[in-house]
Amino acid sequence: MSPLLAGILALALAFIFNRLLVKSRGLESIFLEVPLVEEVSKLGAALIFDAPFISTYLIFGVGEAFYDLKSKKPISLNAALFSIASHYLFGVLAQLVWEYTANIFLLVILTTTAHALWNKLILILGQKLEAK
Repeated sequence: MSPLLAGILALALAFIFNRLLVKSRGLESIFLEVPLVEEVSKLGAALIFDAPFISTYLIFGVGEAFYDLKSKKPISLNAALFSIASHYLFGVLAQLVWEYTANIFLLVILTTTAHALWNKLILILGQKLEAK
């Protein structure tokens, strides 16, 4: 039950703060601030509820996938699947870093960097697909 609660808390926090960030800073925020908010939300919620990172991240990814599907854009199914897969991989990264270092600072930096790079890659790929 704790991963479910952690995932839901992380989703709620990220949803609120991401909306504020995008509204105030624009879409540029998806390259640093949004990944930071999401990573701190997931990591913090997992630690608060003593939940495994992988499960918490996976639940977060499923929640984000439902949000993607709700958009009903032509790419929404792909976005949903990538959301689940990418958050699972971020969770694996978080779990490995935590097991080997137990350093929260390093954990936040590495997961945020991976997430920010992923967002940038997805944007570049999306632009190339739209250009075709």
